Amino acid sequence: MFRSRLFRKLLLSAFLIIAITLVLLDFYLTRDAARRQVNTTELQLAAAGRILAGELPSVSRERLENWAQDAGSRAQARITVIDPQGVVLADSQHDPESMEVHSNRPEIREAAQGRIGTAIRHSATLNRDLCYVGLPLSYAGSGAYVLRLAVPLEDIANAVAAVRLRILGASLVATLLALVIAYYFSRSLTRRISRLQAFAEDLSAAGFSGTLASDGKDELGSLARSLNRMAAGLERLERIRRDFVANVSHELRTPLTAIQGYAETLLDGALEDGENNRRFLEIIKAHSVRLNNIASDLLVLSELESSGPGADPERVAIRAALEAALRTVEAEARLRGVRLVTGVMEDAEILGYKLRLEQVLVNLLTNAVKFNHQGGEVRIEVKRTPDGKARVAISDTGIGIPKEDLSRIFERFYRVDRARSREVGGTGLGLSIVKHAIERMHGAVTVESEIGKGSTFTLVLPAAAATATA
Repeated sequence: MFRSRLFRKLLLSAFLIIAITLVLLDFYLTRDAARRQVNTTELQLAAAGRILAGELPSVSRERLENWAQDAGSRAQARITVIDPQGVVLADSQHDPESMEVHSNRPEIREAAQGRIGTAIRHSATLNRDLCYVGLPLSYAGSGAYVLRLAVPLEDIANAVAAVRLRILGASLVATLLALVIAYYFSRSLTRRISRLQAFAEDLSAAGFSGTLASDGKDELGSLARSLNRMAAGLERLERIRRDFVANVSHELRTPLTAIQGYAETLLDGALEDGENNRRFLEIIKAHSVRLNNIASDLLVLSELESSGPGADPERVAIRAALEAALRTVEAEARLRGVRLVTGVMEDAEILGYKLRLEQVLVNLLTNAVKFNHQGGEVRIEVKRTPDGKARVAISDTGIGIPKEDLSRIFERFYRVDRARSREVGGTGLGLSIVKHAIERMHGAVTVESEIGKGSTFTLVLPAAAATATA
């Protein structure tokens, strides 16, 4: 697993994200803890100062120094008493005689104005960083005195260090837990990607028929389902390709064999046979025509299946295309004794390709005539559907199509009755051309049939938008 570059990248990325997040979180929490500790210390000093300030009015000037030392011991803080001029009268940790005037200290100025003053700075007297809290004090008949309490920042730093140590411990535990989760997540993700890669590589193998587990509901699960669909499309295209190769080989072999056989017969002496040589040449011609029809239909299918946009669609009148198709098949219909009957013929235009639509109609009409019986009928109707589409129905009274064959009749070279199909000259590609041409024009083709009663092919095409007139 560690040999996988993707796994290493995922795990390293997770580690860096976790580490950076925890470092930033540690920095923020430590600063927040320090600020809270300072605030707590200031509140504690202010509370202690209020209590001590209540004792001072009863303390004489001579006992002030002793009182400061005793108060400092009780409050666990440095105690300083300053008069209105900023002169230090007493200090629990230093000789007030040697201390400078304190009137310019920020906490002293705030307290002299009747407010609680706070400050954090370096004490030149003690050569230490201290946290100061000054409170206004009433003493000797004046309210302009100041009582100041202070504690070393080392005490606050020690408290913050203890908090930081707990944060660090929690961060380490969280890091280890997150890395374990990241490890299993990365391993699972890498394995799923590896399975996807292996499956994608196996798709190119001939005859591949495997499936990929797609239990996930995330993007990889969607990709797995897409690959499964693609693999199925590829169980299907490969089958169609094999069937097509087999079918086209079979379809070409019959006329080619006939042409070769009769040509050899003619070359072997039948050319001089006045009774048969013309018949042999007509057979060769008929099979040549069949080969040409197959080649033409294959070229049409290739064009229809191409992914290119092709020519721009045009407005096509269905009635005009249908009349052209009827003219093409009416001679064969008369020859076979089949009536061509037009029913409802509503005017409708589609946005498509005129030649392709005519070819579709000719193919359907030709089948309806060829697979009919003497005295049979082919009925054509054109109607508009309620949702604005054009519906073309071509019904016949012919032999019908078995129910089990209906789902396959649009496949290339698929024939319901192979013997009769070849007898009437079909290539087996007509309905496939119909399906692809109609779908190219964004339409659909369906069929209903009953053995012995006939078939109905229905085309549904989107109608062209109406053109505004002045």
